[in-house]
Amino acid sequence: MVWRKQFDWAAIQAAIDAGDGFTRCRQLFGIAHATWKKALDRGDLRIDTEGRPYADARKRFDWAEIQAFYDRRKLDSEVPETLRLFGEFVAQGTSEGEGPGA
Repeated sequence: MVWRKQFDWAAIQAAIDAGDGFTRCRQLFGIAHATWKKALDRGDLRIDTEGRPYADARKRFDWAEIQAFYDRRKLDSEVPETLRLFGEFVAQGTSEGEGPGA
């Protein structure tokens, strides 16, 4: 007989609704990433991305848009605008292929 761990999906959903993400739910409930993904696919868990800093966690920054911004403006005179539009992470000089979403 194969034993499968049973999860309290309502409790996990409550944690998500309270602002916890996968990493915190893994700590709290011992859920594996594959199990998390399957639960999302089945509809056992729902993640509302509205109002979040980014709707798709895999594409946190639009690097083409950032490059176009730099191409249109001089960096030294537009740092405050860069920070407002893209955040401090980008203004620190990371290049395409680095950082989140790369």
